[in-house]
Amino acid sequence: YRRAIDVGLRFLVQDHPDISSLFIGIGTVYDRLGQYKEAKRLFSDALNGCRRSVGEEHPCVATAYVHLGHVHSRLGDYQAA
Repeated sequence: YRRAIDVGLRFLVQDHPDISSLFIGIGTVYDRLGQYKEAKRLFSDALNGCRRSVGEEHPCVATAYVHLGHVHSRLGDYQAA
């Protein structure tokens, strides 16, 4: 995933939805490894990128919210989840 992000950033801006999808992918890896803070950072980056590039009403934003809510739950932050 990291290599994919590096390659993607050569051709796309950081806020492109495809880059956000890569952030979600690597965030999922960190989530499965139990590295929730790093997963949270990546999911937040994905959410912010999607919101800036395509606005609130896009599936990319919804996907990022789902993953971010999941990791908040894993961290015990049920209010944020």
